[in-house]
Amino acid sequence: MTSRRLLLGLFVSTALLASTVASALAVGSAGTGPIHPSGFDTRWGWVTVRSSAASYTPAARDQGNSLGGTNTVQNFGAGHFIVHMAGIGETGGNAQISTLGSDRFCGLGQWGEQGANENISVYCYSASGLPSKAKFTVTFINSESQTGVMAYLVADQPTTPDYTPYVVTSRNTTGGTNTIHRSSTGTYVVTLPGLASAHGNVQVTATPNAAAGRVAPAGAPLGATVCDVAAWYPNGLDESASVLCFDISGSLADAEFSFIFTNGQGLKGPGVTKVVYLWANHPGKASYVPKAAYRYSDPSGSERVTRQGTGRYTAILSAMPKGGAAKVTAYGSTSTRCSIASVRTSGTPQQVGVACYDSSGAPTDSKFSLSYER
Repeated sequence: MTSRRLLLGLFVSTALLASTVASALAVGSAGTGPIHPSGFDTRWGWVTVRSSAASYTPAARDQGNSLGGTNTVQNFGAGHFIVHMAGIGETGGNAQISTLGSDRFCGLGQWGEQGANENISVYCYSASGLPSKAKFTVTFINSESQTGVMAYLVADQPTTPDYTPYVVTSRNTTGGTNTIHRSSTGTYVVTLPGLASAHGNVQVTATPNAAAGRVAPAGAPLGATVCDVAAWYPNGLDESASVLCFDISGSLADAEFSFIFTNGQGLKGPGVTKVVYLWANHPGKASYVPKAAYRYSDPSGSERVTRQGTGRYTAILSAMPKGGAAKVTAYGSTSTRCSIASVRTSGTPQQVGVACYDSSGAPTDSKFSLSYER
């Protein structure tokens, strides 16, 4: 089996991780079947990181954990952070990230268990692609549930034409085997067996090269890539999704990425409330209700997207409380990155701000896919 970079690393200690963040441990082999202990179903966590302090515990409104643990954040400098999610550490899972409140962009490094905890490594960059401090949101789910409609994977062989992603970080509620096809530079099709539907939601996050421990020459960008979703659609009995990845100049570029598809449930798994997703597909409209087929809320609510200016939007989530975390992915065929501009922390209903930029860092109108949880 081709060696894959870590997504389940052995985090021996945070001090060791700070100096050897690239260390990787490939576990298991490609294939299907349960990887968790008996009785394991779904674990999830999320954080909204609003501070660049060296050590930071988000406010209660800015974190969630399926087992009630406290999530914390460490900032190691040079754009590198570790999110610790207490008590939900387990092999595998899927992480997603969005930048919060700026035109910077963040990608995922390694994630894995350290004792009982789940540790997620984050790398952030300036608009020019250099390591930079940033605020961000992180969501994580690890599931063996066969209930509902969900699939996730990590695409970690960016130049391979066709392959089956690493089983430990690949799940499908049908039990089918997800696959990835690369048609050309930076252009991929993800296929999810048995999940065909003209509905649902897709989120994608680039996993930057910096996580592999390579060091850039002084002043040179490393691993600063952005991945967008260009479409998702039924393909016979399967669901397919087109993913495009770009470098900081806006050119298509081969990249690793983390991917998740949900339909009729949020990023916390089946039957869990305080979740929303929607597809914002009218970037020039002042105000509209997103398509019902690509919109979901539990508890049930009415969602609306408004436009404040070029590349500036607000998603009004009528049934959601203050606080929470949101993940956004730009939708389309051009190099665009969207970030979370704001998550409302007082008053209701919840209003999530979204800001979209072109490859030069200028605001630009864009379609986007949004998922929120509290």
